Amino acid sequence: MNTLRTGLWTMLIIGMILVFTLGCSGNGTESPVLPNDGYTTPSNTQTADTGLSATSQNREVLYRGHLQVDTENMTVKVVPNRTSQLHWDVTWVKDICPNCITASLKGWDLDLRVFWIELHTQNPSNRIGRDVRFIVDLDIVLNDFDMLDPANYTKLHDPDDTPNPFVALAENQPDRMFLPAANHIAYFQLWIAESHVPMADIPFIIDASYPNRCQEPYEITEIQVDGEFPPGGGGSVTVNLVSWDSQEDWGDVYLRTGGLFTTDDVLMTPGANVGVDGKAYSATFSNDLGGGSGLNKVLIEAYNSDTLIEAYPLNDYAPIFSDPGGESAIAGEVFNAITKNPVNTSVVTITNTGGGPNPLPYTVTDGTYYVTVLAGNYNVNANHSAYFLQETLYDVIVPPETVVYVCFGLAPKYLNDPDEALATISGHIRDDTDGEPILGAQATLDGGPTTGGVIQARITDEHGHYCFYAIPTYQQDNWTVHAFHPDYLPDDLEDIMSAANKSTPQVDFDLVPLQAEPVWRENFEDGPSNVGTQQDWYYDSVVTETWPGDGTTTYHSQHRASDVLWRVQDPVSNPSQCIFYTNGISQLPPDDTSEGWIPAPYEGHRYMWYGEEIDDTGGPVHSGSVIDEWDGSTSGGGSSSNGYNAGWAKSGPIDLTGYDELTLSIQNYWEVEAVDPSIQFDAMDILISTDDLHWNRLDRLNPLAEPVPDDANWSKAYTSAGFDQAAVWSPSLLDISSYGGNSEVWLRLDFDTRDPLYNGFRGWIVDDMMIWPYSIE
Repeated sequence: MNTLRTGLWTMLIIGMILVFTLGCSGNGTESPVLPNDGYTTPSNTQTADTGLSATSQNREVLYRGHLQVDTENMTVKVVPNRTSQLHWDVTWVKDICPNCITASLKGWDLDLRVFWIELHTQNPSNRIGRDVRFIVDLDIVLNDFDMLDPANYTKLHDPDDTPNPFVALAENQPDRMFLPAANHIAYFQLWIAESHVPMADIPFIIDASYPNRCQEPYEITEIQVDGEFPPGGGGSVTVNLVSWDSQEDWGDVYLRTGGLFTTDDVLMTPGANVGVDGKAYSATFSNDLGGGSGLNKVLIEAYNSDTLIEAYPLNDYAPIFSDPGGESAIAGEVFNAITKNPVNTSVVTITNTGGGPNPLPYTVTDGTYYVTVLAGNYNVNANHSAYFLQETLYDVIVPPETVVYVCFGLAPKYLNDPDEALATISGHIRDDTDGEPILGAQATLDGGPTTGGVIQARITDEHGHYCFYAIPTYQQDNWTVHAFHPDYLPDDLEDIMSAANKSTPQVDFDLVPLQAEPVWRENFEDGPSNVGTQQDWYYDSVVTETWPGDGTTTYHSQHRASDVLWRVQDPVSNPSQCIFYTNGISQLPPDDTSEGWIPAPYEGHRYMWYGEEIDDTGGPVHSGSVIDEWDGSTSGGGSSSNGYNAGWAKSGPIDLTGYDELTLSIQNYWEVEAVDPSIQFDAMDILISTDDLHWNRLDRLNPLAEPVPDDANWSKAYTSAGFDQAAVWSPSLLDISSYGGNSEVWLRLDFDTRDPLYNGFRGWIVDDMMIWPYSIE
């Protein structure tokens, strides 16, 4: 190899590591977020025969390149910026990791010159980048291209101090963390002028903050709301913040409030010094304009008066409630149904169908909306130029003094096939006795025989709210929604209608508190369960191992074959991680932040898992998956093995004498392949027997098809939450009343990969199995 190129590679890799490792090293004399002189070579850049040193600023350019859109062949590719001045940062991606940045066209409108681009990015280092951004509109002079749906605007890296749009990468991660070896997908819309025929050459950069998360120039430390905010005026808001860098040469600090409470921005009063260079600031502003036209919160931005050195403003939201106590509200989320990212700049329009006043259209800025309305009936829709319009299938009924949640999972317009149209269903789960929301209730979406039963699962938030999105209307338009919480009687609502690009809200439940105790319970904890059962589990009898229980019994005797993966697991003291996620062979769902680790139990500290802890040689080669002998393939594709594997877990006998109404509930957390996840592959069956010889299948968890068609599902998972969605605990509720009265009943769980392909996922986990003295039918 050429020694000069070898030395250059070494220098570049060292420089990249420095960028990710040195962290916050500002000396207080400059803003930690100022750009590296816009489009010019960063001041710390060295020539090819010297080493690189990391900047002392908060952000660093990780990559510079061009998008080349071929409008004749309808292709797009990523080309590194190979100017002599910027040659040093080319290899961060294209030499060290050739496929870490790729792009493809998902749709286009040649008449409007608009292109929908799918951007794939991967972090090739073992360091965490934060707030990573893909900025494309750097060529502001020619004005011959434009990003039509930016995440926001930034003054970083702008040659003429004009804000440029950017797409936030890893947007669904906390602090936009770009984890090591993580993959992310982002979508954006480009308008390209005719002057770019046949090849559009769009410059872009990717930048990130340091891993130690340097402070932004302003940190809002407190927002205090005093009084109410009726339309006639009244009430005030006090905002306290800290500037972490010297303001001596920057001028005064202001709060920009969007004109909601005052016609002018608010000058902040300096306070005490904080830290080395920081200073506290405070300001109070009142409701001078008399409310916010139906808004319940206001964007707050802190900035300084020197426009030449204006730091990137910090945004926050003050919870300003207009018209409290008398009116109601419609609120919810607006997000991409595929990526789960917020669809900012979308507009929510609410129309009073009874002829009453209509609130002003609401522009979404943080993925959510909240609009106060009078009690009545309304139509609601969410619209964005890059997505199909989604509106409510039924009128939204808003009772007095009630907040009604309506969520919108918008389908990107690159889904051109009518069969790919998607729908959304949302609602509340509340306590029947007091109307209070139930946190942590489980809602499941069931399509019956057409879909193979449940295809999605959700957990309610603090409002008791849940939302199903990316519902496949091409499969059917009629659904059943089940609601379950172990402290309440379960319930379901049938014949819930959906339609293409429609949102069906207010599928609400009022659950009745449960007074009964379970007849039998298995929670896999150490010792007999808390209702007195003492249950042994058998795993294809070959070798007997004893897991000690309460010290006097052999509770949970494990009879395990060498290649059967059922086991009782403590994920806290003995965690396991699916390494096929960390090495990029399998792909985590966009909303999954687990990094591939097996989950926490549904309750307690143990559960039963069909999955691999370590490989047969004792090393962490294919830990955390259901793969058999890994065949060594390293390309992205969900992984493959040299053979399939299967196994069953069987309970000991259960006494059900004296009961004629019975329901079995099982908490499931599962993650299997998304290539035909039906009866053909990775089958998950729940069976029952009265003689330990003949078995009846109660349920098969597998869906019959992927809800969202895709030509690259082999690296994606189908989970207990749905296709390409982060798995959640999802209950199986099965009526077993016909087995009541038997003194011996056995339960069995069967898992079968059925083939050696796409097994690099986390398998099937069960917890808190209970038999209840009631029937669900």
